[in-house]
Amino acid sequence: MGYVRNLIRDTVGENVPAFLLPLAASIGFFILVANWLDFFPLQQPVEPANADLNLPLAMGLIVFLMSQGYAIKVRGLGGYLHHYLRAPYPPSPSSRSWSSRSPWPSDFSATCSPGW
Repeated sequence: MGYVRNLIRDTVGENVPAFLLPLAASIGFFILVANWLDFFPLQQPVEPANADLNLPLAMGLIVFLMSQGYAIKVRGLGGYLHHYLRAPYPPSPSSRSWSSRSPWPSDFSATCSPGW
């Protein structure tokens, strides 16, 4: 377990969530055993777990939902949505701020009006 804990700490950082070690260890152990099933001479109904697409998709969905749930728990729903709805890069000093001013030029109505 020390190896897995250090591997997670190197990947995630110093603040490792408590649920991450059991999740990573159980998924890794499950994948290992599920892939070993192909090597053992077992009865015909037993197939390797990754032979069917449903299992990897379900595992991926579980990990995705757990990570997003943890992000909502840590940041709160508002911070979580703000993380996805903010600009992907900081605005340059010469550009306008979308939150403080209108994105249209001040003479926009004069230049674009039909002139009635």
